[in-house]
Amino acid sequence: MFSVILLLLAAALLYFAYNLRQLARQKSLETGVTGSVLYSDADHTQPTETLSCDLPDAVGALVGKPDYILKQEGRLIPLEYKSGRAPQRLFPSHEHQVAAYFLLIESRYGAGAAPSHGVVRFSDGKEFRVENSAGLRQTVIDQARRMIDISRGAVEAHRDHHSRAKCAACEYFPVCGERIEGDGG
Repeated sequence: MFSVILLLLAAALLYFAYNLRQLARQKSLETGVTGSVLYSDADHTQPTETLSCDLPDAVGALVGKPDYILKQEGRLIPLEYKSGRAPQRLFPSHEHQVAAYFLLIESRYGAGAAPSHGVVRFSDGKEFRVENSAGLRQTVIDQARRMIDISRGAVEAHRDHHSRAKCAACEYFPVCGERIEGDGG
């Protein structure tokens, strides 16, 4: 009887392992992610550790969850997967998102793990490489500080675009004095 239970348990484990492998293969085909995945927040079925790092001058913290952290040739590479079609050129916000992951990865895995670059990949297969640079990292730190200042009420936030769709999707739309309504800007 005990051997039958062990056999059923082994069969169940093999079944689950096979299903996990199939799921990983399917995700790999959908996103184009290959290689060793060290971290993934892409399937949203399992809770994933939120990465965080303290900003210089103790003004606050940066937090985030990259879609993937890949290990390629001994280096950690953040990969952000976007489900839409690729734009003609990478939006600065996407570049800054990946740059924030550079800081988070370095904080979590140590200074020696700082990525040389990151990747933004779109559903149509097009991808953009984002180089890790001191200037880009400083831009992200400055933006994070500004966001903290805004949340504390130290400075006012103003709309920086003319997109009705972007406004309508914003969480502050109902109370924003600068929201875009109708067809204009």
